[in-house]
Amino acid sequence: MALTRGHLLRHFQGKTGGFYPAMLDVAQDQVLHHLHREGLFELGLVFKGGTSLRKMRSGAAGRFSTDLDFCAAAEGLAPLVMDTIDRVTVPPFTAGGHRRRDRADLPILRLSHA
Repeated sequence: MALTRGHLLRHFQGKTGGFYPAMLDVAQDQVLHHLHREGLFELGLVFKGGTSLRKMRSGAAGRFSTDLDFCAAAEGLAPLVMDTIDRVTVPPFTAGGHRRRDRADLPILRLSHA
């Protein structure tokens, strides 16, 4: 199933200025799902921080945050995480990492507007 503009409208319920945050929220979910599917959490990757708390405990009632924070508990896991994120393509999203030492920015490069 492709994610459409209509799905996003339901996600942010028509609130002014809500389209981009809804798009980013769904894209974050897709990136997290991809990391899980690739088995990185089983290798010791820990999702932490404000976004983690909101997604796991507060849901839509929590404060929206644009970043995903991780702790790589196992030696050598951080580069594997960054390489995996660089390859993420979960239609309609494509994420690409812009690396800066031990950090990566994850812009959403494509979203279909069907």
